[in-house]
Amino acid sequence: MRNVIEYFFGFIEKRELSNIFPPDLEDDKFHAFYRYVNKESHSISQNIFDTKEFDYSIFKEGLRLVFEKNGYSKHYKKMMKS
Repeated sequence: MRNVIEYFFGFIEKRELSNIFPPDLEDDKFHAFYRYVNKESHSISQNIFDTKEFDYSIFKEGLRLVFEKNGYSKHYKKMMKS
């Protein structure tokens, strides 16, 4: 998910990742998702310790919110069907 967000917003849209996260992700349930996506790609080994907090449905909801709140709802829906 981090790669999808980084590629789409960073490389295609030329936006800083720090500017794409909606306030909705400040909710406690998205804490692990937000932390995971914001980790530098070189610190992946730390993410191994976060697996106890990994809930795929919450991560998927977080991904959806990132795209929807940035105006890319149609793109998200199209890509999720692929």
